[in-house]
Amino acid sequence: MVGGFYAATKDIKYVERVALGADRRLMLSLLDPSFRQGLLAGDKVKKFIESHLDGITFDDLAVPLSVIATNLKNGDIVVIDEGKVASAIRASISLPLVFKPVVLKRRLLADGGLSAPVPVEVARKMGADIVIAVNLDANYFAGGDRKNNAFGFYKIADNSINLLRHHLAQWNIKSADAVIDPHIGDISWSKFFDGKDIIAAGERAAKKRCRS
Repeated sequence: MVGGFYAATKDIKYVERVALGADRRLMLSLLDPSFRQGLLAGDKVKKFIESHLDGITFDDLAVPLSVIATNLKNGDIVVIDEGKVASAIRASISLPLVFKPVVLKRRLLADGGLSAPVPVEVARKMGADIVIAVNLDANYFAGGDRKNNAFGFYKIADNSINLLRHHLAQWNIKSADAVIDPHIGDISWSKFFDGKDIIAAGERAAKKRCRS
């Protein structure tokens, strides 16, 4: 979503305003319970994305973009770089258990992080001479035991997915020219209302990498 908004506007301040504009009222307005293939249908989230992208297609973007999703039927990495950007983003953010997967060209698409959390090779194939990878899964398990040791059904499933992402990301970044590892740890849903901390963590990590 961040990549799509930036590629459409080439205005990082605009993307930041959208991120910091999220509050509980907005998040509640995006809930559309499904209980079939996911807790949320995701239709309201797609409309929210469309309200910012206004029908933009990949051909209209100011910056080249590829959006990554995962085909749940066969595990393939799916690179979306044509059609409407909002539809591609909706497919790419389909977190298992949370959002209902998206059917696109007979493929059942879910979160791109399941197959390529840091798609370095995709950027190479797009023609990038230098690839700067941002690994958001680097320190999910940093610090060992968490304060909340209650592992119910959802927590076990969620932790299992994040564990796989963590190790897969380590493999993805091996061919990157530079890697930025923001120290964000285990981000809970409540952090959607406190984006400043996450943005600051990214800025600190980027500055640290520039100095090294």
